[in-house]
Amino acid sequence: MPAPKWLVIARNEYRIRMSSIRRLRPFFPYLIIGFLVFFVAFIAPIPANLIFNVFDIQAFFISMAAVAFMQTILFVFFFYFMMFPIGNTLKDVQTQEYEIFLSAPIK
Repeated sequence: MPAPKWLVIARNEYRIRMSSIRRLRPFFPYLIIGFLVFFVAFIAPIPANLIFNVFDIQAFFISMAAVAFMQTILFVFFFYFMMFPIGNTLKDVQTQEYEIFLSAPIK
């Protein structure tokens, strides 16, 4: 059974993007996953603990200022996630994207 079309395109795009580091390409995803696990388990808690110990977070979240702050943050995220796809759609298609589509063996 042939591979799905999206997998063929994704594999070709991965090979094009990782062509500069061919020796690392086979185990690059494992390195990234290992780094992320290390970051989440050991590095990220350090600044989070410093911030939570300095400020009284529970009192802040209960206050009315937190409600307005969270509304503002959620609006910014909404605006960003609406504008990001629109901006990418309006960009010119680069030759690299053409190469990915043309190199995929799809009829």
